[in-house]
Order: sequence, then C-alpha cells, then structure tokens
Amino acid sequence: MKMPARTALAALALSLFAAPAAAQESGAYVVRLGRDTVLVEQFTRTADRIEGTIVGRTPRTAVRSYTATLRPDGGISRLEVVTRIPAAPELLPQTLTVTMGADSAQWRTQRGDTVREGTMAITADASPWIGNAWGLAQPTLGAAYARGADSVAVPVVQAGARQTGTVSFIRKGADSLLIRSPNGVTRARVDAQGRIVGAHSPESTFKAEVERVASVDANAIAAAWAARDQAGQQVGSLSPRDSVAADISGANVSVAYGRPSLRGRTGVGGLLVPYGQVWRTGANEATHFRADRDLMFGDTRVPAGSYTLWTVPAAEGWTVIFNRQTGQWGTVYDPAQDLARIPASTDRAPGGPVEQFTMRIEPSECGDGGTLRMMWENTRVSVPFTVAR
Repeated sequence: MKMPARTALAALALSLFAAPAAAQESGAYVVRLGRDTVLVEQFTRTADRIEGTIVGRTPRTAVRSYTATLRPDGGISRLEVVTRIPAAPELLPQTLTVTMGADSAQWRTQRGDTVREGTMAITADASPWIGNAWGLAQPTLGAAYARGADSVAVPVVQAGARQTGTVSFIRKGADSLLIRSPNGVTRARVDAQGRIVGAHSPESTFKAEVERVASVDANAIAAAWAARDQAGQQVGSLSPRDSVAADISGANVSVAYGRPSLRGRTGVGGLLVPYGQVWRTGANEATHFRADRDLMFGDTRVPAGSYTLWTVPAAEGWTVIFNRQTGQWGTVYDPAQDLARIPASTDRAPGGPVEQFTMRIEPSECGDGGTLRMMWENTRVSVPFTVAR
C-alpha cells in the first residue's frame, strides 16, 4: 500500500531530525582539503555527556578537548572546551565554558589571568555551537527534531557574541541536509538514525570534505603534526595573503590577494572556480587593486584609487570586475558597486599546471603599459592596460 504523502514526509523528518538514538556510541570525523587531511575529531557519547578531541593543523597544530553535559532531552546544558598548542607549550591553554540557563546563557573564556565573559538572552531550544565540531553538532540536530518540521532554525550561542546566532537545518532529500550556520553553508549526508556521516561546503572558500569514520587516534595525530610544526614543516595558512606591485609607465599599481592551492582538486571550471559565477579572485578577504594614476583597460577608464577585484570565469574568456566597495570579506560582493566590467583573454598557463593561484603585474615590452595576469591550474588570464594621459 502506498504511504500517504504527509505520512512519508513525517517519517522522513523523523529519520533526519532524530533525537539521540543510542545511549552510548563513539565515532570520529576526518576533514580533508583535497588530498590533505586538515582536521580530525574523535568523540564518545553516553547518556549524559559527549566528550571529544579535535585536532586541527592550520595555521599550526591545535588540540581542542571538549566535554558537553547533556540534559535528559539530549540538548547541551553546559559545554567546556580546552584549547592548547602542542608545539608551543609556553602558551597557556585557553578554556571556554558555555552554561545554558532557562532564559539566558553565560560564556567565559580564560587564558592565564585573562578572562572574557558575557551573557545573552536565549530561548529554551538554544544550543552552544563551535565550528568544525561534528560530534557536537548532533545535539543541535536533535533540537531541530524537537521542532518537528523539515526546515528548522535553531538559536545558537557562540563565545564573544552579544546575542544568539542561527543554525538552520533544511531537508534536501531522503538522506541529505543543508546546514546554514555562522561558519557558512554545508551540505550534509545523514544515516537512518539522523547522524551526520559526511559533509562538504562547495559554496565556501574552504571547500573541505568531511567523512565519518569508526575511529582515529587523535593523540597520535596531534603528536605527529606537532612534531612537523617544531621541525618547521607546519601547514601555515591554507590560502596565505600575498601582494604584487609594479611601476608601470610612472604609475604605482598593486594587488593584494589570497592564494588558494589545488591540493588535488579541480580548479578552473570545477569545484574551486565554477564557470559563470562571480569569484573573489583568490581566497578569504576580497582581492584589492590599487593604482595612483588613471588606467585604461581598452576604452574603459579606471580612475586612480582602490577597488576590489572580482572575476566571472568562462571557458572562452573571463570578465574582470572593478568594484568600488573595499575592505570586505571575499563573500561580500555588491554588483551595485561595480565600476567597470572588462573582458579578459585566456590561454594555457606556461610551464604546466600552477598549484597555487598566482597574480602578476607585468610591464609591456614596448613600455607604454602593462598586463594584469592571473594563473591557476592550466589557465592564464590576461588583462592589458595603459596609463591614461
């Protein structure tokens, strides 16, 4: 007999937003950026608490040990997180605590004698939230189930905030969720018990892949990564900030940008830089372009000043955008602030695949202008310009 549509939806919501199914379980998550593992988490859950260890390796190895005390309904009543840097024992550990009351939450951070704390109003369904803590996400998912809908917004408490943020869980299929959190948008896969078994964030710069596994040896991994840090082999920033500058026919021209790496992933036209979408032209903060004289890009004049630089990649030629808004993060693009859109040519990057996104400002051979170049993977983008007279 065919199940009525409303009953099917209710059953599906139950499986996706299931309250904690097991009184005790253990598991682990591995977070990869392309071919590189950048974070692991090991956790154990009992009827009244979740304990776990998170080890991240960028910009250097950090170990976060957490304990979440659970209410009878599975929600978190208190969270404590202790963070330490194994390769820098001179740095005192930092302790974060979040205590959930009936109508208010208190947070406190302490490192040595330095203490920060605050209080915010909450509702009964609020939950503490920290980024990249997948074992801790399950109670928040359970709180979403208690609301009994396919799309649920849960108030969350983060240290340093004056008021609650929001994490939204949106059912996208029989085994998938869209999670919108203060850390970005994540697409997650869940099992029949509503546990997150995998996730990825294609809309973010990070674009990491998350996989649930049976276990990891978090302490051994922390020791190995810390040893690399001490040997000068730390990962550092995943997309370090860089800048290039040149004197072009008497004009000072510069670009400041983030430099993401392929790490085994498809770049231009793939996961990292899809065709037909506005791209921040780098990573993290918006890419900034500055010139102290007016420049001509073909027939388009770009007045002296500072701009953010955006691009729209395509298989045949790119579009380079000069935007008047400056100082923002690379996800904040306002097309109403566009000054100009310039067509750019593309060809094959010389010397083989370029692992790390690279920008250059090159003077022309005849000395009357220059070319702004961008190279990544097998693509080179060229935007010639001259100094306005």
